Amino acid sequence: MGQINCIICGQNRTKIFAVNNGFNLVKCLDDDLIYVNPQPDKDDHDRFYSSADYFLRGEHELGYVDYMADKDAVSRNSQVVIDAIKKFCEKGKLLDIGCAYGFSLDTARQAGFDVWGNDLNGEAVKYAREALNIANVKQGYLKDMNYENNFFDVAMMLGTIEHFQNPQDEVSEARRILKLGGILAVSTVDMDSIIGRWTIRPPEHLYYFSGRTLRKLLEKNGFEILSVTPKIMPNVFYFTVGDFFGRVFDYFYRLAKKKFLKTTLLNMKKLFLFLIKKLGLSHLIMPGIDGQFLIIARRR
Repeated sequence: MGQINCIICGQNRTKIFAVNNGFNLVKCLDDDLIYVNPQPDKDDHDRFYSSADYFLRGEHELGYVDYMADKDAVSRNSQVVIDAIKKFCEKGKLLDIGCAYGFSLDTARQAGFDVWGNDLNGEAVKYAREALNIANVKQGYLKDMNYENNFFDVAMMLGTIEHFQNPQDEVSEARRILKLGGILAVSTVDMDSIIGRWTIRPPEHLYYFSGRTLRKLLEKNGFEILSVTPKIMPNVFYFTVGDFFGRVFDYFYRLAKKKFLKTTLLNMKKLFLFLIKKLGLSHLIMPGIDGQFLIIARRR
């Protein structure tokens, strides 16, 4: 565990925002960014995300219950992002930073982009390369990919920036490898929303942005904000039925204080998910209200 400074202002003037799962979340007094401090060691962080079961953790609260089962929902949400990107860039080289199994890359490829990606998880990278035939997917951090300057037309961070130990490094590197005028699309949970505040889950999520704080980070790194959605109403996101109700139980589990109530909620979750799976409903796609927002920015 190590102390860090705010990635926006570079200072360490904070107050405690919350304590969750044994981790301190602090809020910067200068720019309102919320983040975990102190943070896990890099080795622990890398081990967590590269583990074979990160995308298949069953009933564990952290990680994904079954990412493969959510493929259709991930692809549908990705299509919304790709449609937003195509308003500003219709073709070219597209990089997905933290691409997981490559479902978003497959969607982008079908939309006409030449796709690339990276992820820390070896099993996910293997699936993207072998099952989806996406050759330009590599395991590791963005900075380890050694891409040329001004190489990409588009870069995406879809539900990943909150996981990075240093989003500043990732955003800075994304700017370096984007062409002048290139597009960066970032989606993350909005801590200005009620739903967003239910999604505190360290050490998996290390940073908790709002539209204001993410705008500050991107502008600091030489990006011009083109759009922020949604502007007023909650975001509509697509889930599998199993994933949606699993998340609902998890939200209330995090809010519960007493051990008896936590145990009751966990048992109810297991029973409910078992029943909808038996009924063949768990993999159906449904819309739901989600606390995420999407920023589209242009490299200046």
